[in-house]
Amino acid sequence: MVLQTILVYVFLLIILYLLASAADKNNNFSFILLGVFIYAIIFGLRSGVGVDFWGYKEWYDELKLWGSDVSEFEIGFTGLGMLCVNLHLSSAFFFGLIAFLQLFLIFAAVKPYSGSYRMLVLTFMLGCIWLSYANGLRQQLAFCIFAYSIQFIDNKSLGKYCISVILAALCHTSAILLLIVYPLCQLKTEWFHRVVVQCILLAAALILSNLSVVTKLVEHIDDFAIYLGYGVYFESDEFEFTKEVSIGIGFFVNLMLNLFLLINSNVVKRYYNSHYVNIIYDLYFIGIILKYIFINSQLFSRLNYYFMGFEFIFASFAIYTFMKNKQTSKFLVLLGLYVLIFIATLYRMQSNTSLFLFYWQN
Repeated sequence: MVLQTILVYVFLLIILYLLASAADKNNNFSFILLGVFIYAIIFGLRSGVGVDFWGYKEWYDELKLWGSDVSEFEIGFTGLGMLCVNLHLSSAFFFGLIAFLQLFLIFAAVKPYSGSYRMLVLTFMLGCIWLSYANGLRQQLAFCIFAYSIQFIDNKSLGKYCISVILAALCHTSAILLLIVYPLCQLKTEWFHRVVVQCILLAAALILSNLSVVTKLVEHIDDFAIYLGYGVYFESDEFEFTKEVSIGIGFFVNLMLNLFLLINSNVVKRYYNSHYVNIIYDLYFIGIILKYIFINSQLFSRLNYYFMGFEFIFASFAIYTFMKNKQTSKFLVLLGLYVLIFIATLYRMQSNTSLFLFYWQN
């Protein structure tokens, strides 16, 4: 099963990269659609990949037996499940549909910057973003809708943005908080520019993470989290509000990745000269700060994905920038960090649910 797991992910990496290259070369989104379709088939056929897989599998089976009346999830996500149920489709089709929508929305979000398709494949696959997408189906789908809606902030289309956020909230209630992002991004074209200031803020976040006041704050967010769509987790004896963070190689690799992107952020933003890229970076940097301040909070890490989720997208822009500017050393450093994340994730496949089984093997 270990060899199978490696082969599945390496196959997806290669086929998605080749199709993305064809899309870049021919300026044809159809190649991306084919790649997303292949990805959706494989992740639709998975078994046990993602911590929440069995919970969603049980939910879908109950949906087939009892209908939407027993669903504890939001109406939009439940509607997608009922669509598959009414078409007499198995849970594999449902998981495949969610996987397709997630990745399609991400590629559609960066369509104006289609030259970076290949780099997006690299950061998505090597950064093991697929594992989080296979886990939190509802919130990750909500994030993908949010990522697609960034273009409406850039175009100052308030109505379209609000509709997008409402659609995201129909998948996960917490997305309603994203309504505040629009006015904040309209106030300034760029919130975080000075690298020195950002480094100071990051250092402060690391210090705050060890203060008892933050720990006490985390203890009082339970009631608030219920209204944001996380109440279902409280019903599980396995869910823990806090998580232990070991300061090991993995911690420092991720810290180095975030610091490297932070230091080179202005290079990337100057290359693209785009309000769209500025928005993505601003949201990502907010995510960095929140990640380290509330690093021991399981709930905050889930909520914070609306911001940290832009990491691999901005990183794909960074890799593309280094490649076009012929900054080989920076290109290799960033790519090397993502390779380390990929190796570390698969090294722990037995414990982190990245071990890939097809549903007929379980």
